[in-house]
Amino acid sequence: MVYDPHVRVTFKGFMGPDVDNPAEIWSTSLCLMEPTGAATGGLPSDSMLADISAAFNTYFRSGMRASNRAWYSGLRAALIGTDGHVVLDPDSGAYIQKDATLTSPSPGIASGAALPWQITPVLTLLTSRSGPTGRGRMYLPPIRTDLRDDGTLGDTAFAGLLANGAGFIGEINDLSPGTFRVGVASSKGYNTLVTRVQMGRVL
Repeated sequence: MVYDPHVRVTFKGFMGPDVDNPAEIWSTSLCLMEPTGAATGGLPSDSMLADISAAFNTYFRSGMRASNRAWYSGLRAALIGTDGHVVLDPDSGAYIQKDATLTSPSPGIASGAALPWQITPVLTLLTSRSGPTGRGRMYLPPIRTDLRDDGTLGDTAFAGLLANGAGFIGEINDLSPGTFRVGVASSKGYNTLVTRVQMGRVL
């Protein structure tokens, strides 16, 4: 198992009625890489991470249909090495990572049926590569939405989740053209940029 170095960005938050009563923790992540492959430049700048966090927060509060019992608190960016683990700084011995934390947690605002927290939509990230080495997944935080009689996403919710997921990925890619972009990192050593997304109706 040999990875091409890349940056893993983990978005995190919690579930609960309010900020003082967290019941469960949620997180989801994606990979960033330079268009040429390995993230040789280290981590994105603080300003870019703040912009990525803001983009996710907008997605979380609108296009994702995140439950109003879900809260987003911030992100962590970490440099991942060839072994698939966070890289240690050889001088300080500390992990090469940094956080972008919100001043106060941001709640989801979606209404609709309250689904069990274990049920969540999955955004599939696709690249130019075929097969498992060219696909990644983002497991989104719990959502609120009305379902069809067969228990799957309705037309409006499905179309919105898919379009807004693609829009979120595109927004990150547009933040700093020529530097970091969303990609899929494979344990086979391939770093491939995401070109499109998919989503199923089944939760």
